[in-house]
Amino acid sequence: MQFLVGVWQVREGVRMALKQKPVMVYTFEQGLDLACKGMSVDKKEWLARSKLHKARNQKSIKDYF
Repeated sequence: MQFLVGVWQVREGVRMALKQKPVMVYTFEQGLDLACKGMSVDKKEWLARSKLHKARNQKSIKDYF
């Protein structure tokens, strides 16, 4: 299933987020757990489809030297 959102929905979501007090997390896992609490998508599904998570695990140029 694919969900489409418009610019207005994104803009309003960001506006609402910026009105709240920021929450500090110290690891990617903590941030992901916190974000998943407010989403309708399960954490396992998000990780399976996430390009950000895959890019986070890719090798760096430093790994070859």
